Amino acid sequence: MTSTASEIRAILGGGAEEDRVAVAHFVIGSIFLVLGSLVEVVALLTLRFPGLPVSFGRLQPAANAMLVLGFGVVTMIGGAYYVLPRLTGARSYRPALARLGMLAVAGLTLLGVIAVLLGLGSGRYPFGFPWWIDAPLALALFVPLLVVLPTISARQEKHSYVTLWGVIGAVTWLPLVYVAHFFGHAPFVSSVARSYLDAALLAGLVTMVVMVLGTGLFYYTVVRELDVPLASRPLANVATWSLAFASIWWGVAQLTFGPGPAWTPGVRRAPGPAFPPARSPP
Repeated sequence: MTSTASEIRAILGGGAEEDRVAVAHFVIGSIFLVLGSLVEVVALLTLRFPGLPVSFGRLQPAANAMLVLGFGVVTMIGGAYYVLPRLTGARSYRPALARLGMLAVAGLTLLGVIAVLLGLGSGRYPFGFPWWIDAPLALALFVPLLVVLPTISARQEKHSYVTLWGVIGAVTWLPLVYVAHFFGHAPFVSSVARSYLDAALLAGLVTMVVMVLGTGLFYYTVVRELDVPLASRPLANVATWSLAFASIWWGVAQLTFGPGPAWTPGVRRAPGPAFPPARSPP
């Protein structure tokens, strides 16, 4: 127990700057996981005890924000920062910028949660943040892209590992899908279009960031811990790009039977063949 605590303190206070930034993401994400889980439990209690002072309609989006943005996104980005130097052979580009981006995303997420709980939210799915939170948050989500691409461009390794494609896809898709969601605040956007943008946001975050990047990090962990190469790198690449393709359509597919354009029924069939095995065969 003592050795484990000493190792944790050593990681937090020493080692490469990139590692400290990555661990800081993990710590912040863990805090959001605990807070989001507690808020989710309270939200469920409001369904049984409707007399509680805070309603389910405020608690549920607040819990979504903490679990998806505060935990899922922040933790996955921390994982990307951790593996980048090890897969590229290059120092991470501006670790201070990465730390600033983490603080911005975490701080704005917390402010958005407070705004929603105080009744200042927009009522939009899945987080309900007002536009004055979504605007700077969309900009803050560009920071991982500004850190990752210069790091990869300065790589010393000759091989392009599967995990790198997951990292590139996630940090590129993350700000773009949030910017699209932000445009839903415009007064000229119809309610149907706004619903599609809201569904696409959650779908993009869960699939492209959590699933695709998470799968890439899983590949890295398996290879590192077992000290064996992937059984099939081409198959792993196919799985990565297939999950990325499916993430584009999942948000639209959720509204297939709702009001929308006539082409949406065919969308639910598109992701079907796009899910080959996400792991290499034994």
